[in-house]
Amino acid sequence: MKSLFAYIRVSTVRQGERGSSLQEQRSAIEVYARKHNLVIAEWFEEMETAAKQGRPTFLRMLAALKRGRARGVIIHKIDRGARNLKDWSNLGELIDSGVEVHFAHESLDMNSRGGRLAADIQAVVAADFIRNLRQETRKGFYGR
Repeated sequence: MKSLFAYIRVSTVRQGERGSSLQEQRSAIEVYARKHNLVIAEWFEEMETAAKQGRPTFLRMLAALKRGRARGVIIHKIDRGARNLKDWSNLGELIDSGVEVHFAHESLDMNSRGGRLAADIQAVVAADFIRNLRQETRKGFYGR
């Protein structure tokens, strides 16, 4: 059995404390791990937006993966791991170095050209979602 990390995230502390998203992500990852005969070595839980670079828990997990503490990571969905292209690029570098990256909610083969392309497109769409949200928020704030 392969030993992997699991990463779950919500955008705010309030969502983490009051919502059910973290538990839903955890459950989906546990089901995925059982189905694929994978063992979760460690859970990484974060309550911070993925739109910003430098999330401490995410960076700690990336560093542990680089050191080889696990074969890879399972993330619920692409946008739970990265909503900015720098973080997505960092995950891509890990994949290129042999680290396994799985998404419990998406059926993507990250070792195939087509799977990577589909994932790249989803990551760009996630980043654009944040740009659009910021733009719309500014319009609402300034009345434009």
